[in-house]
This record gives sequence, structure tokens and C-alpha cells, in this order.
Amino acid sequence: MKLSITFLLFLGYFFSFSQTNVEISDPISVTNNSNEYGRNLPKIEMLNDGRIIVFWSKYYGSSKLYLAIQDGDGFTDPIQVPTGSVIPNVWGFGMGPDFVVKDSVIFVTFEKYGDAIYCVKSTDLGQSFSDPVVVYEPPVGRRATLPAIAISNDYNPAVSFITTNTFEQDAEYVVVSSTDMGETYGDTVIASAAASGDEVCECCLSGLMINNDGDYFLSFRNNDDNVRDIWVSKSSDNGLSFPVATDVDETNWIIQGCPSTGPQSFDMGTELANVFFSGAAGFDHGVYISTLNKETMIAGETLKLPTIDGLDNLQNFPRIDGNEDTLGVVWHESVSGNREVILAYSVDGIMSLLENEVNMSDMIGQQSYPDIVYKNGKYHIVYEDTDSGTVMYQVASLLEPVDLIDLSDQKERLRVYPNPTNNLVTVELVDNKINNSKLIISDVTGRVYYQKAPTTSKINIEVGGWKRGVYIVVIQSNKHKLYHKLIIN
Repeated sequence: MKLSITFLLFLGYFFSFSQTNVEISDPISVTNNSNEYGRNLPKIEMLNDGRIIVFWSKYYGSSKLYLAIQDGDGFTDPIQVPTGSVIPNVWGFGMGPDFVVKDSVIFVTFEKYGDAIYCVKSTDLGQSFSDPVVVYEPPVGRRATLPAIAISNDYNPAVSFITTNTFEQDAEYVVVSSTDMGETYGDTVIASAAASGDEVCECCLSGLMINNDGDYFLSFRNNDDNVRDIWVSKSSDNGLSFPVATDVDETNWIIQGCPSTGPQSFDMGTELANVFFSGAAGFDHGVYISTLNKETMIAGETLKLPTIDGLDNLQNFPRIDGNEDTLGVVWHESVSGNREVILAYSVDGIMSLLENEVNMSDMIGQQSYPDIVYKNGKYHIVYEDTDSGTVMYQVASLLEPVDLIDLSDQKERLRVYPNPTNNLVTVELVDNKINNSKLIISDVTGRVYYQKAPTTSKINIEVGGWKRGVYIVVIQSNKHKLYHKLIIN
């Protein structure tokens, strides 16, 4: 009900506001519909010239790692990332290797479970790679898994990962940094020690970021006596210590096991935006977002991102990118039995993410584990597609805002009652011709719930199955538009 109240305060009974929509491209396969390269956990970055580079892995048969670079309307043939004599472990369910790119330099990190964490480097945009370099080799009795990677302005990589004992207990998040562009790596630094409790979640990916000031931020799922909240720790000395950490998750999810889903953070300037999944009792299962002041390390409110149709749709695996207040969050959720990729978008900060969302994939089969990068008004999105067996790529382009104005005298020309309602609503045109007109009811994101050419001046519409919130009723003809607000509770 919080969402409806927010809209009510914002819109008033008669309203004037700008609505920003997106135009969605058709999906294309990164591998030209060939499924021989796999589709596991695609990651996306943007090169300096605006081209997209996609990284993913194949985890059935002999595990392999791949890159593809945008080439016109499609992508280059996949480039296999060499891993020498090491066969990397590639896990399903949103867990796998990671990559980062800066200019023409690419780093790829992966693991051989029980053996070591490795990294390979390319300085020519994937045309050639170094031999694998050992980032961390655990001592006897310890394991290392699920690496994530970031890169500094000096092209020095840092890798975060989980270490556990052989029973996958006593889990810690650690960070290892390089000062020579990945030729060698330094000592491990425990990055989760400032969080509450004695250990962290043993199988959830972390998110590592190095900002332009050289500060490190590690987002991770903690485990404080099975409270699996999201925390962010900070290093201001190039990853040599992480003396402070903050709980950025108000849900206090208690679960007797690892949920296998980790967070991601985005640098908005003075704050970090953090997205994550929670299944806490007393909260809706699904995707949440919170903020963290980078200087004070004080967290803001935890907000739930709505599902596409208001139902409990098993949201999970959110990822975020943007440019200051222009934000995009993608995740997957179940819609009418299919898993779909959903985008929430905003041009004015976090709160509008709760108002604007769209189904990106809306395809046959299951689409999941998306990733996103944003630049110049376009959200670039990749995800796994089970129908084609490949990685799919789509673009959502921001359109110019459309001003909607509900004039005060329109209440006598267009009536909507009862209002609010939770079952049946009547839309009545008063002293208006209905010829060549169209009745449209949409939510404030632009998603159309009802559309019909009326044949009578009074139309009864059943809305009992619609989600609670604010809707816009529009009568449109060649000569005019009439607007009215409808509240469903």
C-alpha cells in the first residue's frame, strides 16, 4: 500500500506530470543463434567507442569462457578465453567467473575449486591473452570460490572471493590486489571482518567496486547466526584494510542455508545504490534497493521494487547501472509460468524506479540472470535464454517525456466511478461524441490494462484482478484527449 500512497501524494486528485517511457529493441542472439557456446551468466560492459562487449561461460561438457564484441547490428564470432591447462569450474544458477574491461585491457577471473583463484589478461581487446596467473592459492584445509573483479584507474585489478574450510564453514570475504597490472597479486585482506557475526554467506557472489577516488567498496551477503543481510564494507587505502562495514538491508532475512544470490552496488556520486534479493518474513519475497552514503557509511531506507503485475513473482538476481540519477535495474521474475527479464528505469533517482518498469524479454521459454550497462539514454541488457540456448541482447532507449495534464473542467466531461474501487468501475462520457474514439486505461508506467473503442457513452469494466495503485483513464480521439485518475485499492 506504500506505493499507492506515494503516488497519491505526488499526483493529487487532478494531475500534471511528465511520463518517461522506453522503446525496446527486438532481442538478438550474441552468437547468431548457435548454442554450441553455452549461455551461462552473461556479463556486459561498454567500450570507449560505445560498442558492447559480452562475457559468458559454458558449463556443460568441458567448461569454457567466451567474449563477443558488438559489430554493427550483431556481434563478432565468440572469442574463447584461454585458461591454459586449468579447466575452470563454472557453476549454474547465477554463479560463475567474472570479467572487467578498461580501454583495451580485459581481465578475466575464474576458479578451480579446491585448487586456486586465477586471472588472465588481454591488453589488445581479446586478441591475445596471458597465461593464467594465480591470484590466491588456499592453504591446506581451506577453499576459495566465486571470484569477482574490479579495476583501478591505473589498470590494476583487485579480486574478491569467499574462503571457507573444507566443510564450507567459517566463511570470509577476502580481497587480493595487484600493483603491477595483474602480473602478481599481494596478500589476502579480510574484507568482511567489520560486519556482525563470525562468518558470511558461504556461496553468494560478492560485488567489488573501485571508484575514481581509489576507494574500494565490497557488497556481500553476511551470515550473523543465519541472518543473511546485505552489507557493504569500505577501504580507503587501496584495499589494504576494510575497517568499516554497514548493514544496508533492513529485511533481516533468516534462512537456514545459503540463498545463492548476491548483491551489486552502483556509484551515484555521494551515495551507493545497492540491489539485492530478500525472502525475509514480514517482507515481500523479491528484489530490494537501498542507499549508502559513501562518506558517513550510513544506510538509507530499504525499498521493494514492484513486480510487473503486482503478484509474488519470484523476483531474483538484480543488477544495476546508470549515470548519477539516471538508473536502470534488471532482474528476472516468473510471469504467467515463464521466467522473464524485467527492467525498472528512472531519470530522477531511486524513487522513480518504483514507478517505471517493463518486461524486456516477454518471449517463449525462460530468460534469466540478466546484466545491464547504461550510457547516453540507452540501457543495454544481456541474459540467458533457454529457448535458443544462447545469450540474448536487447536495448531499452529512453524516450522524451510526455506531459499529461488533467484539466479541472474535465471532471464534468469524463466521469469515473466508484473511485476508488476494487471490483467494478464505470467510465462515462458526458456530452462527448464517442465516434472514432478509444478508451485506454494504463498504470503510470504506461503499461496498458484496458483498450477498446467504446460503442456507448457508459462503459463498465471489471478491475478486480488488477493490482492496487493509481491508473490513468484516457479517452482519445483525433481532436482531443480527456484524462482521469483511477485508484484501485
